[in-house]
Amino acid sequence: MNCFDFGKNSAVYLTQSRWDNSLDSFKDIFPKTYTKELIMPMDKKQKFLGSDSSEYEKVIDFYVRSESDVFVPAISGLFYANVAGKRIGSGKTKIVVPDDSASAGSELGDYISRYVSKKTHMAYSGFC
Repeated sequence: MNCFDFGKNSAVYLTQSRWDNSLDSFKDIFPKTYTKELIMPMDKKQKFLGSDSSEYEKVIDFYVRSESDVFVPAISGLFYANVAGKRIGSGKTKIVVPDDSASAGSELGDYISRYVSKKTHMAYSGFC
């Protein structure tokens, strides 16, 4: 993320519900890293993060991913395609896709989603 000019003070929202110790080293680099559990008011946690509330969590994730400055999908799939379509339709085309095979000298353009760089998402056929 440093190669994309995300500074140490950049806020990062991870869409997993609860903090895991494996994220500690990431938080050392980006101290303003949050999960739903960390940003949600205590009195709302049971309703939205309880064992019977997975649909609420999906809605929260969809909203945050659709409205954020930059969207970095963890996996490719229907959810990613839906968020990308919503973002494209609202003009938020900063969608960065991680690539383990990219070299250290890669630039941001090398990571832009093909949905945006090649306009392959069907949202372009209806919105642009």
